[in-house]
Amino acid sequence: MALRLFPRGRTAYYNICIDGYRIPGSLDYATVIHHIPHLRDCPRRPATSQSALGRLTVDIDLTAAVRRCRLVDSLYFPLSRFRECLDILVRVLRDHQRHPLHDPGSTLCEKLDQMLLHSRYDWARVLEYFACFAYLFDDAVLKASVSLHRGMSSFIARNRREMALHAPLTVSLQFVDLCFHEDFNTLMTALFEQLRSSDRAYLVRYLGVIPLFLDGMPSVQIPGYFLERYGARGGVRDRIKIRARRRVRRRHPGLLERGLFINSH
Repeated sequence: MALRLFPRGRTAYYNICIDGYRIPGSLDYATVIHHIPHLRDCPRRPATSQSALGRLTVDIDLTAAVRRCRLVDSLYFPLSRFRECLDILVRVLRDHQRHPLHDPGSTLCEKLDQMLLHSRYDWARVLEYFACFAYLFDDAVLKASVSLHRGMSSFIARNRREMALHAPLTVSLQFVDLCFHEDFNTLMTALFEQLRSSDRAYLVRYLGVIPLFLDGMPSVQIPGYFLERYGARGGVRDRIKIRARRRVRRRHPGLLERGLFINSH
């Protein structure tokens, strides 16, 4: 643990580094321990600085942790994407340091909304950043606070109608698949209710077993959701199938919907 290296009574601050680049802005101990506690378990860079006031700052290197993400294998998902997300995360947490009453999850949700607006509602591009945050927030990486996870869930809930009507089905489902596990059922239901009837029928017919955008593989949890609700014959599933039989054709996602994130090995 990084703090064991510092004399008792000193205040530790953390800088996040990735691929030789230091993210601007330091995070104090209280912020780290409450919102990204596993940051302290990541490798430290050799340089540790101390100010005249006794402020000790340590550089934490996340390069190895990020390179474990299989999406980084793709040329279309560069390491710089994670650097951008870490820059946003540090700014969100530093805002919380300056204004403790500001919920960092709400601030993160606003950042994602701004990103969506600036991209002119390029859902696939925003999904790339969303996936980076989902990976970084996992318990095996930074173990983000519930507040940060809920910020991502709020982004889906706030934009579910636009997402359902204008994003490719494989993209909108991928957003929900990456959300906080405690919010999955609620968000899946909210998105499903906003989908076009043809998309709802398609999902129920195949019990959610369709390839998602980022890697072209079906979700693990989405089929379980549909199996639990529509798996029994004679129920809602059959009524939807009968109503949609003539107007729903089986969809074969092409390269665009399958995404460009194909493993190089």
